[in-house]
Amino acid sequence: MKVDIEELGACKRRLQVEEAPEVVTRAWEQAFDRVQREARLPGFRKGKVPRSMIKLHFADDVRQEVARRLIPDVYRQALAETRIEPKKPVGLVLRSSSMQSVPLMPMPIT
Repeated sequence: MKVDIEELGACKRRLQVEEAPEVVTRAWEQAFDRVQREARLPGFRKGKVPRSMIKLHFADDVRQEVARRLIPDVYRQALAETRIEPKKPVGLVLRSSSMQSVPLMPMPIT
Protein backbone atom coordinates (compact mmCIF):
# COMPACT_ATOMS: atom_id res chain seq x y z
CA MET A 1 0.00 0.00 0.00
CA LYS A 2 1.25 3.45 -0.90
CA VAL A 3 -0.04 6.45 1.05
CA ASP A 4 0.66 10.08 0.10
CA ILE A 5 -0.33 12.89 2.47
CA GLU A 6 -1.09 16.39 1.21
CA GLU A 7 -1.43 19.20 3.74
CA LEU A 8 -4.41 21.40 2.93
CA GLY A 9 -4.28 23.60 6.00
CA ALA A 10 -3.44 23.59 9.66
CA CYS A 11 -5.91 20.80 10.43
CA LYS A 12 -6.69 19.34 7.01
CA ARG A 13 -4.96 16.51 5.20
CA ARG A 14 -5.70 14.70 1.97
CA LEU A 15 -4.67 11.08 1.76
CA GLN A 16 -4.08 9.48 -1.59
CA VAL A 17 -3.94 5.73 -1.15
CA GLU A 18 -2.84 3.22 -3.75
CA GLU A 19 -3.43 -0.44 -2.98
CA ALA A 20 -1.57 -3.35 -4.55
CA PRO A 21 -3.17 -4.65 -7.77
CA GLU A 22 -3.52 -8.16 -6.29
CA VAL A 23 -5.65 -6.84 -3.43
CA VAL A 24 -7.90 -4.85 -5.77
CA THR A 25 -8.23 -7.75 -8.21
CA ARG A 26 -9.19 -10.09 -5.37
CA ALA A 27 -11.82 -7.57 -4.18
CA TRP A 28 -13.29 -7.39 -7.70
CA GLU A 29 -13.40 -11.19 -7.97
CA GLN A 30 -15.13 -11.50 -4.60
CA ALA A 31 -17.63 -8.79 -5.56
CA PHE A 32 -18.42 -10.54 -8.85
CA ASP A 33 -18.95 -13.81 -6.97
CA ARG A 34 -21.28 -12.19 -4.41
CA VAL A 35 -23.33 -10.38 -7.05
CA GLN A 36 -23.43 -13.49 -9.25
CA ARG A 37 -24.88 -15.57 -6.38
CA GLU A 38 -27.82 -13.14 -6.03
CA ALA A 39 -28.29 -12.08 -9.67
CA ARG A 40 -31.59 -12.79 -11.40
CA LEU A 41 -32.09 -12.46 -15.14
CA PRO A 42 -34.85 -13.93 -17.28
CA GLY A 43 -33.72 -17.24 -18.73
CA PHE A 44 -31.31 -18.02 -15.87
CA ARG A 45 -31.81 -19.52 -12.45
CA LYS A 46 -30.82 -17.40 -9.45
CA GLY A 47 -27.06 -17.59 -9.01
CA LYS A 48 -26.48 -19.18 -12.43
CA VAL A 49 -26.09 -16.02 -14.53
CA PRO A 50 -22.82 -16.14 -16.53
CA ARG A 51 -20.11 -13.68 -15.57
CA SER A 52 -20.28 -11.97 -18.98
CA MET A 53 -23.95 -11.17 -18.31
CA ILE A 54 -23.09 -9.96 -14.80
CA LYS A 55 -20.56 -7.55 -16.29
CA LEU A 56 -23.12 -6.32 -18.79
CA HIS A 57 -26.18 -5.98 -16.55
CA PHE A 58 -24.83 -5.60 -13.00
CA ALA A 59 -21.63 -3.53 -13.40
CA ASP A 60 -22.89 -0.83 -11.02
CA ASP A 61 -23.78 -3.41 -8.38
CA VAL A 62 -20.31 -4.94 -8.60
CA ARG A 63 -18.66 -1.51 -8.42
CA GLN A 64 -20.70 -0.62 -5.33
CA GLU A 65 -19.86 -3.95 -3.72
CA VAL A 66 -16.13 -3.35 -4.26
CA ALA A 67 -16.40 0.14 -2.81
CA ARG A 68 -18.46 -1.05 0.16
CA ARG A 69 -16.02 -3.86 1.05
CA LEU A 70 -12.57 -2.67 -0.01
CA ILE A 71 -12.51 1.03 0.80
CA PRO A 72 -13.22 0.87 4.55
CA ASP A 73 -10.44 -1.70 5.04
CA VAL A 74 -7.91 0.22 2.96
CA TYR A 75 -8.92 3.49 4.64
CA ARG A 76 -8.40 2.04 8.14
CA GLN A 77 -5.02 0.64 7.13
CA ALA A 78 -3.95 4.00 5.68
CA LEU A 79 -5.00 5.83 8.86
CA ALA A 80 -3.12 3.33 11.01
CA GLU A 81 -0.04 3.58 8.81
CA THR A 82 0.03 7.38 8.87
CA ARG A 83 -1.23 7.68 12.47
CA ILE A 84 -3.86 10.21 11.46
CA GLU A 85 -7.00 10.43 13.60
CA PRO A 86 -9.89 12.15 11.78
CA LYS A 87 -12.09 14.31 13.99
CA LYS A 88 -15.16 14.06 11.74
CA PRO A 89 -16.43 11.84 8.89
CA VAL A 90 -14.67 12.30 5.59
CA GLY A 91 -15.65 12.17 1.94
CA LEU A 92 -14.03 9.39 -0.05
CA VAL A 93 -13.60 8.98 -3.80
CA LEU A 94 -12.61 5.72 -5.48
CA ARG A 95 -10.41 6.19 -8.52
CA SER A 96 -9.24 3.38 -10.77
CA SER A 97 -7.94 3.14 -14.29
CA SER A 98 -10.69 0.63 -15.08
CA MET A 99 -13.64 2.77 -13.96
CA GLN A 100 -14.77 6.32 -13.42
CA SER A 101 -14.58 8.09 -10.08
CA VAL A 102 -17.26 6.90 -7.71
CA PRO A 103 -18.14 9.36 -4.93
CA LEU A 104 -18.89 7.61 -1.68
CA MET A 105 -20.84 8.62 1.38
CA PRO A 106 -18.87 9.55 4.49
CA MET A 107 -18.44 6.59 6.77
CA PRO A 108 -17.71 6.34 10.47
CA ILE A 109 -14.51 4.69 11.59
CA THR A 110 -15.21 1.66 13.74
